[in-house]
Amino acid sequence: MFIEKMLQMYKNEKRQKKAARQALAKMEMAPVQSLTPIKACLQEYAKISTKGFSCEVLAQSLKRLNQAVAATGNCAMTMNDLTLTELDQSWRMDKVSEDIKFGLDSNPNIFFSPQNLAQVSRELGNLGYKNTDHFPLWFDKIDAMLATPSTEAYIEGAKVGFEQAMFGGLKNFTARHYIYQGFSGSEEFNQHISTLLEY
Repeated sequence: MFIEKMLQMYKNEKRQKKAARQALAKMEMAPVQSLTPIKACLQEYAKISTKGFSCEVLAQSLKRLNQAVAATGNCAMTMNDLTLTELDQSWRMDKVSEDIKFGLDSNPNIFFSPQNLAQVSRELGNLGYKNTDHFPLWFDKIDAMLATPSTEAYIEGAKVGFEQAMFGGLKNFTARHYIYQGFSGSEEFNQHISTLLEY
């Protein structure tokens, strides 16, 4: 039963990755297929981000958003699309901002790879997007990464408790190591989970 449920989780992860690839492909084609490419990119990101936080999806989405902004040109005729000024005030961009804040939490259980961290920073700079709430969080996240330079120390600091593994974290931001919650009462299943967590 344990293996069967782990297989279900594996298939679910594959579905989520496929959905992310499709959403990124739509964002990439938005400048040529949509009359409102900037809105289309932000809309696709909002859809895919409800599955949970992924630093890779965030970085790639911002890259495609930048491409959509660049595709509109210097004297853009936006019609119903967002201008750069409206982009800063858009609720869709606020959603991206909230996700960035979540990812910049210094909690080691929230994974934000250094490569994606740098790419997100670069893409926000290219967009000219400034949010003073991000700056202290950015430095805190980097300090937390530098404080645990070795992989062993980082893993030690990021130990996941049984409740976290079983039920995940914030709403719609369950960590990727969450465990299928249909077995909370099974003692054998709990022993398997404890073994995995120790490993």
